[in-house]
Amino acid sequence: MAAIPEVFPNGNVIGAMLVGRLIQSTLSQHGLMYGETLAGGTLGDCIVLVPMPLADQAAAVGIVMEALKDAALLNYSQIAILDEAGKWRCVFPSADVKMDYLMDMERQEHLLEQIREVFARLKKNDTDA
Repeated sequence: MAAIPEVFPNGNVIGAMLVGRLIQSTLSQHGLMYGETLAGGTLGDCIVLVPMPLADQAAAVGIVMEALKDAALLNYSQIAILDEAGKWRCVFPSADVKMDYLMDMERQEHLLEQIREVFARLKKNDTDA
């Protein structure tokens, strides 16, 4: 495994998926999950999208912040909600953080391409063994 860069922080897509699952599991325990989370990118630069009605977002933010804090990830996180106007608004660490770049569709496609490449390499390594 040490020869596979995905186990190290710069390429850790598995870590991003685990963060997504952590958030999904935590929200499910509180009855606030309405579908699958979508995690994209690497652990150091990932986005986790959670489908949720606007009315439940405030409660969910507090729960997610606590889960990330317990996992020692909160200080590395930005949390945003989709407001009533359909715009991303950062609620942690500061409302001053601009979310447009993070949520840009071209950037999202790049993150998804990284994940596809990782799984192609993992599959190749599995068949080579």
